[in-house]
Amino acid sequence: MTKTVINPLTKNDFCDTFNIIMSPVPKEHLVYLRKTDFIVDVNPDIFSKDELNILKKYGNWFLALTGGDVKPFTDSQKRFIKVVNDEEEPSGKYEKAWWKYVKRKEIENRNEKK
Repeated sequence: MTKTVINPLTKNDFCDTFNIIMSPVPKEHLVYLRKTDFIVDVNPDIFSKDELNILKKYGNWFLALTGGDVKPFTDSQKRFIKVVNDEEEPSGKYEKAWWKYVKRKEIENRNEKK
């Protein structure tokens, strides 16, 4: 059984984007949302300052969400996963930043294997 807590996050566009400000947030999500030290381990030159800030602040949660370590609990989170799986086009700044990171990671990994 998933335990939930009242959302301790302050209202901002991130919470609006993922529809989590009014939802009880599962504790396993909070573990990753509180980690704001994601290491951008690809060439950072292709990212804007805003994109780098998004990745550093929310990258741990994005990775957990798209990697299956936490289950999506809103439609926006389900859409985010579809974007990463190339089933939808990225539209918001969070989707675009993470999609760009994932694609860059794929390119750099392919180049390392050559």
